[in-house]
Amino acid sequence: MDLASYPRPATDTGIGFHWFPDTQHEDRAWLKRFGPVLKTLGASWLTLPSGVSNPVPEHFIAGLRDRAIEPVVHLWTPFVAPVAEADLARTARHLADAGVRYVFIYDRPNQMGQWTKWPGDSAPEAFMDLALPALEALAREEPLIPLLSPLQPGGDYHDLRFLDRCLEILAAKASANLKDKLGIAIHNFTSNKPLTWGHGASQAWPATRPGVCPEGSEDHTGYCLHEWYQEIALRRLGRAALMVAAANGPILGDRAHTAHPPVDAARHAAYAAEMARSIMAGESPYYLANTAFWLLAAEDGDPFAANRWYKPDGTPVLRETIQALADLPKRARTVPSVPATVSVLLEDGSTVTMELEDYVKGCVPRELPASSPMEALKAQAIAARTFAARAVRQPRHGATAVCTTSHCQNWSPKHSARSDKAVDETRGVVLTFGDELIGAYYFAHCDGHTRNSEEVWRAALPYCRSVPCICGNVKMYGHGVGMCQEGAIRMAQQGALAHEILTHYYRGVRVQRADGTPFTE
Repeated sequence: MDLASYPRPATDTGIGFHWFPDTQHEDRAWLKRFGPVLKTLGASWLTLPSGVSNPVPEHFIAGLRDRAIEPVVHLWTPFVAPVAEADLARTARHLADAGVRYVFIYDRPNQMGQWTKWPGDSAPEAFMDLALPALEALAREEPLIPLLSPLQPGGDYHDLRFLDRCLEILAAKASANLKDKLGIAIHNFTSNKPLTWGHGASQAWPATRPGVCPEGSEDHTGYCLHEWYQEIALRRLGRAALMVAAANGPILGDRAHTAHPPVDAARHAAYAAEMARSIMAGESPYYLANTAFWLLAAEDGDPFAANRWYKPDGTPVLRETIQALADLPKRARTVPSVPATVSVLLEDGSTVTMELEDYVKGCVPRELPASSPMEALKAQAIAARTFAARAVRQPRHGATAVCTTSHCQNWSPKHSARSDKAVDETRGVVLTFGDELIGAYYFAHCDGHTRNSEEVWRAALPYCRSVPCICGNVKMYGHGVGMCQEGAIRMAQQGALAHEILTHYYRGVRVQRADGTPFTE
């Protein structure tokens, strides 16, 4: 499934919560009490614990759906252990009939304490021996979409390695149906770090390795965990995976990172409000489905009562956070669009913001001779636009998207009428993979084959694969990843259209207009 095909709730804000931390609060009275609270806070998602043999009642699911809240059902088990096949089949059918779509089983299988007997180095294999049959059973029941279990960030078995091995096993052994449907449940708590901690994943922080975060670097153990997991999903599944938060947000009193202040009431409110604002505004990647603020409510004496936003009678606990979220203007999320503007770092150190299309017009003649075939110029325009649009969401110079040198893309204010025509005729057209803008890398010319991205950099991008190139018997000039510009010119000379050039060099991508329709001209 591509990201646009995954179901989302009506008027989806992306805001969500984790319900009580148990399965004892599923009668109508609880939803009557907290349903209005959830809507005031703008909630569209709710993580809901459920037993395997005694699932959440249908009336409770119906009450959520009536309020346009998407239930994410966690089939809770005390340990990572086999479940009765008949119970799981009955529960899967019950949930499907009730209208549930997202469901996961088990929690934090990379932690020793989640097992009765810890499998040690073979934990991913032992886990997948249990999880794969359960995921297949869930996938068979339409409209259920199974999610891989959330992991403990870091964890006793490092979560990045654990996830990588689990997806490797799944890619080799799962049915086509499961591989097509699967999403990933995550725990991306903020800790007391900035919300941008780890943003850009391994491409931005190449010195970071599982369990090793050098001084001055950042790792995945924060809100941007989803970016690091997505790198693994792209490599192992060959597509972007929907990331569904099972639990996340700030925890009052968290002081895990000594370089940053602990989470007091004001910081808790600021974190929660910014998470909600950014996901509604489209600043969070579309593959991140939701927030799942931990924890809506809990009983007095519950081990997690210190994390609750409300007491069971509806009395607010985290008043500052509740008020901040209630005051936030609510809006439905939309499918990501191409940005209208881009910020540019000039050579004198100043920053300007310009129209994206004007910026692209300054790039194309600096990157490819204006006398090149028109289809090659169009391909260059689309690649340059995609590169810049992605940089708007993942800035390459602090808060500034791009510079004017080959570090990003060469640019000058001088235009060419011919290359401007190529930009105008491809206006708004970009390259996507899994409904996300790609890293549209390109270089001058190759030696007959482009290079896999991991041969040059660390990340194995599924769309940057080594391909044969018409530009043969020439010495490599440039990094060799993505589109060979000399090859693009030669393909155009032989009659190839821009979209044919681009889909040759960037494997599995879509060439699409701003409205999502294919560009095939």
